[in-house]
Amino acid sequence: MPGAIDLEERIAGLYREPLSEFTAARDELARQLRQDRRRGEADRVKAMRKPSVTAWALNRCRARHAGLVDDLLDAGERLREAHRALLSDGDRDGLRAASAREREAVETLVAAAERELAEAGHPTTPAARTRLTATLHAVAGDEEPRTQLAGGRLHSDHEIGDLGFALGGGSDAAPPARGRRAPAKAGKTSEPAKPSKAAQPAEPSKPAEPSKPSEPAKAAKPSKPAKAAKTPEAGRDNAAKKRATALVAATDALTEAESALAHRDDEVAAAESELADARSELDRAGRELEAARKAAERAREAAERAQAAQTKARERVSDLGARVQQLADT
Repeated sequence: MPGAIDLEERIAGLYREPLSEFTAARDELARQLRQDRRRGEADRVKAMRKPSVTAWALNRCRARHAGLVDDLLDAGERLREAHRALLSDGDRDGLRAASAREREAVETLVAAAERELAEAGHPTTPAARTRLTATLHAVAGDEEPRTQLAGGRLHSDHEIGDLGFALGGGSDAAPPARGRRAPAKAGKTSEPAKPSKAAQPAEPSKPAEPSKPSEPAKAAKPSKPAKAAKTPEAGRDNAAKKRATALVAATDALTEAESALAHRDDEVAAAESELADARSELDRAGRELEAARKAAERAREAAERAQAAQTKARERVSDLGARVQQLADT
């Protein structure tokens, strides 16, 4: 009966439906839920967005190539661990290895998704490959798309900029830095000792010159050295964290650049293949044109020979007709 609907399984199934059937299937499921008086769930289903072509292909991969998706999710987790290890231990080799594994998992899954697109009649263009690659890098690094694809419910494309690896280490370093600066500013606010100058409305009594005692108060600013003395280690830690964060950012940039280069290599290879095919087609067309030209030449020569034979035949007929007439007259 409708009340026995396994809603989560049905929702996951929606994202595996042919893309053109998603809206009708979603609305039908919402209708069944309303009939079953499950209005809240019906509203939730009705509000679900139709997935993008990219997301649909990756959801299909989750259903049909689960092992490849698991490999990517695992590679993404290893890459996040490698970023944390870089920040804590400076382990660059581990980060390089994890980055290479993540790129390999992405490339393998992109190829599987392109096959899904081709089987369903969707174009597999360089732009589609770029969207797939960017989305999978985001899945590897960001929790929201990761969770969606793990459940086979990814609904939109994502950008490589959505990656969260570096933010984890960077955010750990940044708040402490802000926290250290905040107390320093609070220390400066203790300088409202200067308001004591407000007590100088008694300036008319210049003899007393209370402003000069305030000069020693300014000399009390040597408390700042105390602040500097407090933070030699904290400053070194902060500098180390900044260097590590910068290294993470540079490594991410290198990863993206290498990925972009790989895509450009693929595009160049595809373009060269198309060029070779076009040249081959042009050569074939040239050969066919030459063969057609020769055939036309042979046909023209044959036509000329036929015309000459026709002329001779007419002359022969004319001669024979004249002779017959001559014989008849005699």
